[in-house]
Amino acid sequence: VTVHTEDFHTPDWMKGAVCYQIFPDRFNRGSQFSEAKALDLMRYPERIWHHDWNEEVDFAGKDPEGYEACDFFGGTLGGVIEKLACLAEAGVTALYLNPVFKGRSNHRYDTGDYLSVDPLLGTNDDLTELFRKAGEVGIHVILDGVFSHTGADSLYFNRYDRYDSVGAWQEKRDDTPSRYTSWYRFYDDKRTPRSSAGEGGHAGETAPYECWWNFPSLPNVNEDELTYREFICGDGGVLAQWLKAGCSGFRLDVSDELPDAFLRLLRRRVKKENPEACVIGEIWEEPTAKISYGHHRDFLFGRTHDAVMGYAFRADVVDFLKGNMDAKRLRRCFDRLCAITPLESLYSQMNLLGSHDTARIITKLAGAPQPASRLEQSKLTLTESQREKGELLVLAGVLLQIGFPGMMAVYYGDERGMEGYDDPFNRRTY
Repeated sequence: VTVHTEDFHTPDWMKGAVCYQIFPDRFNRGSQFSEAKALDLMRYPERIWHHDWNEEVDFAGKDPEGYEACDFFGGTLGGVIEKLACLAEAGVTALYLNPVFKGRSNHRYDTGDYLSVDPLLGTNDDLTELFRKAGEVGIHVILDGVFSHTGADSLYFNRYDRYDSVGAWQEKRDDTPSRYTSWYRFYDDKRTPRSSAGEGGHAGETAPYECWWNFPSLPNVNEDELTYREFICGDGGVLAQWLKAGCSGFRLDVSDELPDAFLRLLRRRVKKENPEACVIGEIWEEPTAKISYGHHRDFLFGRTHDAVMGYAFRADVVDFLKGNMDAKRLRRCFDRLCAITPLESLYSQMNLLGSHDTARIITKLAGAPQPASRLEQSKLTLTESQREKGELLVLAGVLLQIGFPGMMAVYYGDERGMEGYDDPFNRRTY
């Protein structure tokens, strides 16, 4: 029995919405795009620039580190703004953007500054204009909130001295006090720093701080630290600033790795700023029975999230369309999802077929099994017969999205049958 708070309410605009997800670097450069400006921002040694929008994505990187997702095509917020009318005409009512704040990589999950739009994408004013113009055509904009870790190359950690700040790294290296050091967990033993940008270290060395999934470029933060909580969830914090600017809520990256107490505080701030703003979690399993880090989690009981990304829905649909289950079993799986999910969440769930973290849906349904190497993945495309079959299967999947309760989510380009295996091939230019 799924028990939730009596007053649990999710924003009505989420219920039955059509949500379009955009990976900003790869969607549209826009008419005001300046390659000269983009080239000036390529000055860091790990960065790779694509002059040709139609080039293949990088999957090799540079020595000695290899692939780091640091190649750029130059999509901009202005380019998104220019397509809003087309998206609205197609029936889109919500827009989910992968991270737009300053970061070292093209995916920007290595946040450098939570309060500044990445200059490759535009300015803070451009983001505010996107909120305003999207609202004019009936589209709500959801931002990606990455709060379990920051970038090592950030205002707060500043490992590579690229920011004009005293970061946690400076305090540990130079004994210069930093207001950010308490946000991170440094190890007591003297481990040799490993640089993920090829500076100040060598590949294979171990970072002397706690990292997200052992990536030295992503130092974990301590979400229970009071100044960090205030920075994100306070009256003038990150959430408040962007909600006041006009965003309609946040999709929380790896929210199963955020403590329940932090999530409850986050929800209170979001709802205080705008009761109709949303909080959506990245949860890959059934959310109401989720156990992580040894605890049953508080995800859809009215105190943290409004809804989660529908990866459980996706798994069932893919299994059915690939012939791994019959219609009776699909019916049972759907019945179970409906039974265990509070109605307010069920009607708001972000039911997806693909995302930036999955193979393109047409490739998943009709392509060859995914090869182990990125080189082999880059060479494979659908045959004519595979594509014909794949398009029909994707249409069947879309019908299941439309028929199942919740928010229908479309990853940019899936509506045109874009192909590709996992990252980076699922992030090609539109």
